[in-house]
Amino acid sequence: MLEIVVLYFLCKQMGVSLRSKGWKKTVWMQIAVAVVWFVCMLTGMIGYGIYRAIKEGDPAAAQHLGLMIYPPGLLIAAIGVGLLVGIVSLLQNRNPPPIA
Repeated sequence: MLEIVVLYFLCKQMGVSLRSKGWKKTVWMQIAVAVVWFVCMLTGMIGYGIYRAIKEGDPAAAQHLGLMIYPPGLLIAAIGVGLLVGIVSLLQNRNPPPIA
C-alpha cells in the first residue's frame, strides 16, 4: 500500500523534471512511470518465484512463497523506474538557449 504513495510522488517528480526541460505534456511519461513500476514488479515477482522453484527443486516450494516474492518485486520495480528517470535526465532541454 505504501508503494502507491511512492509511485504518486515519482509520477509528480517526473512531471516537474520534464516541465523544467520545456515539455508541455508530461502525462505520457508519468503513465510510463506507473507502467514500468507495475511491469517490473510483476517480472521480479515471477522471476523470483521461478528461481525459488528451480533452486529448491520441489513443486510444492513454489506454493509456499507467500510474501517472500514481494521484496524482490519492489527491488526490480525501483531499478526499472530508476533507469527510466536516468534516461529522462539525459533528454535534451526543449527550451532554446538565450541569445546573447
